[in-house]
Amino acid sequence: MLGGDPGRVKKRKLVRWRRLISTVIVLAVLPVGSDAESPEEPLSVRTAAEEALRANPDLRAAYEVIEIARGRLLQAGLWPNPELVFSGRDDFAFQNEGERSLDIGFAQRFPVAGRLARARDVARVDIAIALTEVREFERTLISDVQRSVVTLLTLELAVAEQNRVIAAARRLARASSARLRVAEVSEADVNLLEIELTRFEQDLRLLELDRHTEAVRLNRLLNRAPETPVEVLGDLETPLFEPRPATQLIKPALRRRPDLQRLRFERDRSSAEVQLARAEAWEDWTIDVDYSVDKQVFRDEPSADPIGTKRDSFLGVGISVPLPLFNRNQGRIAAARADGRRAAAQLIGLERTVEAEVEIAVRRVEELARVVVEYRERIVPGATRNVTLLEKGYRQGLIGVSVLVQGEQQYAHVALRYARVIGDLRQAEVDLESAAAASPLLKHDFSSGVKP
Repeated sequence: MLGGDPGRVKKRKLVRWRRLISTVIVLAVLPVGSDAESPEEPLSVRTAAEEALRANPDLRAAYEVIEIARGRLLQAGLWPNPELVFSGRDDFAFQNEGERSLDIGFAQRFPVAGRLARARDVARVDIAIALTEVREFERTLISDVQRSVVTLLTLELAVAEQNRVIAAARRLARASSARLRVAEVSEADVNLLEIELTRFEQDLRLLELDRHTEAVRLNRLLNRAPETPVEVLGDLETPLFEPRPATQLIKPALRRRPDLQRLRFERDRSSAEVQLARAEAWEDWTIDVDYSVDKQVFRDEPSADPIGTKRDSFLGVGISVPLPLFNRNQGRIAAARADGRRAAAQLIGLERTVEAEVEIAVRRVEELARVVVEYRERIVPGATRNVTLLEKGYRQGLIGVSVLVQGEQQYAHVALRYARVIGDLRQAEVDLESAAAASPLLKHDFSSGVKP
């Protein structure tokens, strides 16, 4: 048959159509230029902190604590629910003479002594406390992210310096190998340079390992996948925080630090808790209103015949007033007062701690700035000139390889030390900004949501 089996031809066409449809579906669902495959934007100290404030899940969880406190404020202002009571009686199980009664009652508890208002006061302070906890989390998160970025910049500077050292060592090793072939240097000289080159390369691998570890830590703070590539931007030569004397930073820090404000709110909460405990010593009054219908059947003994019936309707009103004779919330009041004294004492101690943190951070910034200037203007240029002279002398045969290796080691140590010192200076600036609560990304509204 020239055309083949029509059934088989039809089946082959159906298979081809299924394959085509499957291919279209796969292409449709494949992510084209998805965020997971697109490279992340480079991060600076500021942009990394901004991203963390947007993406950190722990911070989002902290914000939910505020909503929990708002819900408690809403609940604190609600009245108790009224009660509707139905009851009835009938003598069908006894004489079955038709006697019966029906009662319908309505009861409502009324908060007295301003209990609801006092409960709302406590709940409002709880919202303020929750907000200070969020602000404190933001303060530490900004500091952690900025320190991580500065660490990455420091490690990248150290890697760059180490690569320069390795490149110079490789040039010398190649030059020594060429001189060995013409018997200008000994094999021991070449081996010594090769060993030093290998040690420099191992130090480089350790620096790269530290950088990878810090990148994973930064990704965790930014709520990124651990393997997400991290590229940081910034110049460690540029100060991150404008240096100011401690006297200009301590007073604003005492006013803006969220952990201090939290203790102030806890002290205020104890006063509100005392007022609430006093108000709750007077339990709710209850007013009852009921309507009843009563049918009675009368009979004259010893005759069993009834002599008449009586129907009555009643409207009753009652009030229940609990008396605070034994339980006046003495324990709660004492506990609340003690909690207020605790918060006041902790506040005094934390104020001294904040002053010390600012003072230490200012001193570290000042001293590290002097060290950086010393390295930049004297030590690094001196080490660079020295190793240049030693390399020139070695090529001319004026000095031995051991002296050259010692000079290279000194230059490598100075270069890495300068990277660490300038990184320590920027870290100290981050610590100062955090201690003074002076970050422009940190909000200072501690009473948002306190008032209804």
